[in-house]
Amino acid sequence: DDLLYTGDFNPEGGATCGRALPEPVHTLIVDATYGRPGYNFPPKANVEADLLTWLEMELVSGPVALGGYEFGKSQELIALVNRLGVEVAVADKIADLADIYVRYGIKLQYRRLSELDESERRDPRVYILPPGWLRPPLDDSVSWLGSVGLKSAYVSGWCAFFDFTRRYGLDAQFPLSDHGDFDGVMEFIAASRPRKVYTAFSNAKDLAKAVERRLKIKSEALLTR
Repeated sequence: DDLLYTGDFNPEGGATCGRALPEPVHTLIVDATYGRPGYNFPPKANVEADLLTWLEMELVSGPVALGGYEFGKSQELIALVNRLGVEVAVADKIADLADIYVRYGIKLQYRRLSELDESERRDPRVYILPPGWLRPPLDDSVSWLGSVGLKSAYVSGWCAFFDFTRRYGLDAQFPLSDHGDFDGVMEFIAASRPRKVYTAFSNAKDLAKAVERRLKIKSEALLTR
């Protein structure tokens, strides 16, 4: 038997990564993060255009902060913002990962927060930060961010289904994801033509039921604590 394990995967690709391509297999273990029917994203190109337009409008008044996961999402955001020709400053932990991208040929331009002089902090630029940094309390080393008067937005696929602006006091949110949505995952499964599918992580039960009902493929949820 041959087996394909997807982990988190993106069948569309993005600014920093290629598309996850299906492979014909006997057994498929597939991530079910957005495995519930109806968990679909708006077209990625539209979301990216909305995000860049919002940034251009807000940068007229000063710096802007985007919150995204430190690995994957933040590097994708750096690449998108680079299209505007605007300076990007990122948390050091994001920069450490972005440095690896650069070493392997992905073109990203950014500065570290730790490199900014005090006189530069209020200049119009895009800050890319871990999601937890969009609201206080902040670490002492970056506590000055709270006094800069940043407009802030959260970037995550979950923004398509939940409102984070009120919960965290944000100015905007954008449903841009590095995951496949429900339709994308189902298309990937169908193209792989497996004899058996195991679904993993959140929404595993929902996806397993959908695979059996719609694709007529034996499916089982791998439940984790």
